[in-house]
Amino acid sequence: MPTKCPECKKEITHLFLYEKVEEKSWFALDYHGDGNAEPVDTIRLDEVEDFECPECSLTLFTDWESAEKFLQGKED
Repeated sequence: MPTKCPECKKEITHLFLYEKVEEKSWFALDYHGDGNAEPVDTIRLDEVEDFECPECSLTLFTDWESAEKFLQGKED
């Protein structure tokens, strides 16, 4: 369900989520002898989340619940 960004007024159907994480990867050589990494685990480093408008990059929310309600059209 499209909704409008309160800043740029463009219709959006998603937000960009930014989180600080540490990623553990499996690292090995491929058959050419080149290194290749495959993620196997992601650990959140803190509870800070930024949900940004994909059109204007404004941070609209800093928590999952508010971002979800916004995209569902259930803003307070």
